[in-house]
Amino acid sequence: MVKASSIGSQFGWLDGILDTLYANGIFVFLATPSGARPAWLSQKYPDVLRVGSNRVQALHGGRHNHCLSSPNYREKVKQINTQLAKRYSHHPAVIGWHISNEYGGECHCDTCRSTFQRWLKARYGTIDALNSAN
Repeated sequence: MVKASSIGSQFGWLDGILDTLYANGIFVFLATPSGARPAWLSQKYPDVLRVGSNRVQALHGGRHNHCLSSPNYREKVKQINTQLAKRYSHHPAVIGWHISNEYGGECHCDTCRSTFQRWLKARYGTIDALNSAN
């Protein structure tokens, strides 16, 4: 498990697995935490959890229950992905990267709402322009 305080230094266990797989002719697509974050991320930064349309925050454990607008989600996933890429981009067992394959998990938190409102204002300028858009 990758710990928050040492992103990039907790991959030793994965080194051995990838080496063993490669030695046995097995290749992998290495998944990033984009779709399913580590538990420590949800525990340390609860704002990374998705809020449903019923305004109830999701619990850790499900897939695609993250808030894409959360600054903590974006920063920590970027850090982990960067470290994974630095460490494994040239590993012979890694033939591809799996960042996500599912749509869904829309978030309805205050951050997402305000981010969407800012986008609408930048795109349309006024409520009248938004209302008359096709």
